[in-house]
Amino acid sequence: MLLAEEKIEDVVKDFRKKKLNVGYMKFKVNMMDHQHQSPNLVLHSDTTEGVQQQADYYDNISDNLMALQHQLLKPLYDHLQGLYEVEIAVDDEGHFLMDSVSIKLQLLLPQGIDNMKAHLYTRLQPYCLLYKYIHKMEFKGTRGQLRNVLFHAELNPKEINKIFKQSQVNYNILNHWMTIVHKVCRDIYTDNEHSYSNGFRVVAGKMHYHNRTIRRMKKFTL
Repeated sequence: MLLAEEKIEDVVKDFRKKKLNVGYMKFKVNMMDHQHQSPNLVLHSDTTEGVQQQADYYDNISDNLMALQHQLLKPLYDHLQGLYEVEIAVDDEGHFLMDSVSIKLQLLLPQGIDNMKAHLYTRLQPYCLLYKYIHKMEFKGTRGQLRNVLFHAELNPKEINKIFKQSQVNYNILNHWMTIVHKVCRDIYTDNEHSYSNGFRVVAGKMHYHNRTIRRMKKFTL
């Protein structure tokens, strides 16, 4: 459990008090928060005030928050040691639209790793279980080092537990990712002056290196 039941009730109580209509909710989970030295969850919500709701509207939001924790937030927390964001729309009755939930996963890479490729080969494996649902990947680096990998996915939360418990790593996909990592690291290492980003469209787990989107940033002192 990420949020205790009483914290969820406090959130919903505030919604009820202000007569808020909730359009969507975004959950940002940071498992590597160096400032607070402990994981934290930030909840963003897009709301409209002063809306008279059906009698069970806020009860539905509460029930759906509890279900989302068990079905998606907790499994991601348990299996991925990184940052992630989950964005979900809410209908007029207070139900979450679960058919396709937007997820952004971020794998942060520490500095000073002797063998980055070996480290990534291990760390990418749990993310590789989700390859069928990932539609975009980004590799970002600065000062000649790869610093993080981002995954953009769409999936039904009801499937996530089955994916993590029953799926096996597809090593053809993992090795393909490692080939891309090798090329991306080469790009970042040879462009030591910029913050650097390679973005790839992902189809069935595969990326095409020559169709990547490249972003560079350089800071100047005035």
